[in-house]
Amino acid sequence: MIERNVLEGMLERNLEAQLSQGIQAMGYPHDSVCKLFRFVSIVFRKIPPEFITWKFNIVLPIGNWNYEDKQIISIGNFCERFVSECTVIAVSESQFIIEPLDTVYTDDHVLYSYFGPYNEKICIGETQYILNEYVDSTACSIFAPPTYKELDEALDFYNNRYAKDSCCLILQNVWSDTSKQEFVAKPERFMRDSLWQCLQNTLRNHTVKREQNVDATHPVDIKVTWPINRNVALVEVKWLGDSGSIKYRDARANEGAKQLIDYIASSAQEEPEKYFMGYLTVFDGRRGSSKNQYETREINYNTDYLDLPYMKYKRLYMAEN
Repeated sequence: MIERNVLEGMLERNLEAQLSQGIQAMGYPHDSVCKLFRFVSIVFRKIPPEFITWKFNIVLPIGNWNYEDKQIISIGNFCERFVSECTVIAVSESQFIIEPLDTVYTDDHVLYSYFGPYNEKICIGETQYILNEYVDSTACSIFAPPTYKELDEALDFYNNRYAKDSCCLILQNVWSDTSKQEFVAKPERFMRDSLWQCLQNTLRNHTVKREQNVDATHPVDIKVTWPINRNVALVEVKWLGDSGSIKYRDARANEGAKQLIDYIASSAQEEPEKYFMGYLTVFDGRRGSSKNQYETREINYNTDYLDLPYMKYKRLYMAEN
């Protein structure tokens, strides 16, 4: 038989059980938490948390609230109205009301507050339940499925496990000889295929495809989509280093950034209902006169490119033997 202190410890780690106890203590309907969870999940399916830069609350009314003189909005128009700090009143799964963030409510309700990635809580009466410790490292909220954050981790894993030592069998083909001083001609095809293979094997609930057109004439190296929501990641592969007479330096990385920014603009125009994140993935094989001199030197990107919230920059430094 499980001892009492063990059961209490399990309860402390079970968020759903804690919230159920809080609901029962207030005398609220037992399905209140489930209703709140469903509505918050709907919000993050419509707008990924990575694109939400403002604080917001979601209020689930308990009992009979008076909505007189309130504008009730269809959930189909959520993205148009949810653009800055606010409180969302969940009238039903298909209807809501927008009010100021600091609005105070005296009627019975359950409150969800989002202050940014990994910073969210639920309030039932006077009791607060901090959700940070329950968040999966690959998601920004317990209510959002793993997408961009999972891709971030997959790229970091690829860098540490495969790129640094070129230990992937596909990636070994990028070097002209065993000294790893120069790339072969057009090495990006090996880099792309190596990265594609890793993402295929690492990401969950995803589709990863190579050479996908973003418009009528331009293909991006890798396109990652998640069928359950509107998220799309465009991954462009570039390299820095030497390949015979070709010597690519920072200017090449900036060309790649501009290219990817244009790809995102084209994609957003083609599919305005989706959210696009760009990943410029630079395989850096530069060799200097001193060992690893480029490993500690940042790529000098145009500051205008760095300020774009939908662009991420991943540098894979391909260390020497």
